[in-house]
Amino acid sequence: MQKFGARGHTGKKLEVLDKYHGFYPVALKDKYRLIYIDAFAGTGHVLLSQSDEGAPMLPGLAAEPEILEGSATRALKAAIPYHKYVFIEKSQKKLAALKAQLGKQFPEKISLCQFECADANDAIKQICATTDWKKHRAVVFLDPFGNQIEWSTLEALAKTEAVDVWYLFPAGLGIYRQIPKKGTIQEESAESVSRILGSNDWKFLFTQVKTTQDMFGEVEETVRRDATVEAITEHAILRLKSIFKGGVLDDYVVLGGKGKVYWYSLLFAVSNPNRKAKELAHKVAGWIVSHS
Repeated sequence: MQKFGARGHTGKKLEVLDKYHGFYPVALKDKYRLIYIDAFAGTGHVLLSQSDEGAPMLPGLAAEPEILEGSATRALKAAIPYHKYVFIEKSQKKLAALKAQLGKQFPEKISLCQFECADANDAIKQICATTDWKKHRAVVFLDPFGNQIEWSTLEALAKTEAVDVWYLFPAGLGIYRQIPKKGTIQEESAESVSRILGSNDWKFLFTQVKTTQDMFGEVEETVRRDATVEAITEHAILRLKSIFKGGVLDDYVVLGGKGKVYWYSLLFAVSNPNRKAKELAHKVAGWIVSHS
């Protein structure tokens, strides 16, 4: 069983996805072959072991851990089914547990499921390159626990012009915390942030250089953080708008953490440039986000 996260964080993002499953197959089932792609599928269930603020629940001081059905299980429980489900999970152990769980719970639908033990970036790019997008449409759920999703993967999804993407963008955990409040950014951290945003522009937007001089006249430059989690999210939305022709929702769901320094921003992007299609997708997703 997969262990992760806080009640509010995990439950809210799954509820958003549930609501979109209630719309998407109904709207498109008679027009295209529909695919649901879960890039970090896990085991099918999530054991909640933390409080909403992310602090460990201490024995005797908190309720017993809860078990939530994961995104894969919920997708298969949707009232109107997809024609195909693709579950991607890098861990062989987790994927085996997921396959066993879904086979037991949904024996009539297991033949519709494709299980990929692979890196999410590699698997998604392969799917994008080999699917006939004139006949297919898809909902893609990107639920990384860090900076796993590469910009090139988002570009591949955008180029299909046939997928709607829900992206758990790690604005706080993956970017804000990688940039020190004081001091120099580590090279590995800088590369990680550039890889997820597809550009080095963030260095000019999220940091400032401070110059100091000691008593001997030696000059030292240090780079320090100069951005909020909200500003990082807004920059990510602008970046995504540059590649997703169907647009990106300006509103998003804040998840995890405490106060202004939250962990994730749940973003919604549409690759289909068709006016009616994108307007409908934005209208539905906007309602879901505003009621989350």
